[in-house]
Amino acid sequence: MERAIAEEKRKAREEIDEFKANLEIDYKNRIDELNGRIGTLQDEKRRLKNELNPLKQRIRELETEIQSLKQKLEDKEMQIGLGEKQRQELMEEINSKRRELEILNEKLKSANGLNEQYTKTIAALEQSARELKQQRDEQR
Repeated sequence: MERAIAEEKRKAREEIDEFKANLEIDYKNRIDELNGRIGTLQDEKRRLKNELNPLKQRIRELETEIQSLKQKLEDKEMQIGLGEKQRQELMEEINSKRRELEILNEKLKSANGLNEQYTKTIAALEQSARELKQQRDEQR
């Protein structure tokens, strides 16, 4: 009888040890997975920030170009008092500059939209990274 009880105790200890080992492996795997995801998110954040800087520079360039085009447009409008032929040529040039300005404004809007989108994405990635770090810390 005592042998049977001792054998049952031994089996129970072995099962507990096996369960404990499996649990430790599961937690280690989960932590490794979360660390991998954190690394991936951090790389994505870095990549997006690197993409954002040239966009910001391009926005500044476009804004400068828009200002320059506005000034040129104003200058051309002042010269319209010339003869009819010159007036017609200037009007054509003004229309061309307006089209360029509209195109640049559209590009600026697009760049601002991308800037806003990247900013939101970076904020979301940072939040995700914080949440993953918190999960990892809670599981330790």
